[in-house]
Amino acid sequence: MNYLPFKFKKYFWDCDFSKLDLINHRSYIVNRFLTFGDLSVIHFVFDSFSRNEVLEYLAVKGKKSLSRTNYLFWQKLVKHEELWKK
Repeated sequence: MNYLPFKFKKYFWDCDFSKLDLINHRSYIVNRFLTFGDLSVIHFVFDSFSRNEVLEYLAVKGKKSLSRTNYLFWQKLVKHEELWKK
């Protein structure tokens, strides 16, 4: 399993954090991070998810799942390819 760093447990207050898997629960994790994440989460997203994954999430679920502010913020960030490591 690909576990999340413990410092992100605060974003998953309603589930069993020890069972979250970065591969199997990717969409759920992306949603939480894009919705509630701070600067450390943003860096983690840049390092752990591809730009295309976030673009796909925004296209499929973003408008319905994220606040307008979060949606627009992430729409702007994904345009900057130089920020993404994957």
